[in-house]
Amino acid sequence: MKKSLKSTVLAIALMVSVTGAFATSYANSSKAQDPTYNWTRFDRNGNPLPPLFNKTKAEAIGITGCNSTLAVCAVASGGPTLRYN
Repeated sequence: MKKSLKSTVLAIALMVSVTGAFATSYANSSKAQDPTYNWTRFDRNGNPLPPLFNKTKAEAIGITGCNSTLAVCAVASGGPTLRYN
């Protein structure tokens, strides 16, 4: 009886870990569906900074730290505009 209980617990643990791996893979793949842009960046005085290529809006916010309503921070060609906080 103890051996079958141990086997059952191991089988459940394996099933949970495999399910978790698939869920993580699915969650990461949905991020790839977000549109990417080439971003033109500016400092607070309006001077150009090195551009960002093939970044989503979330990635650009993470890199620049900009997501407010003040001076323009970054502009995506054909996409959104980020502003300094």
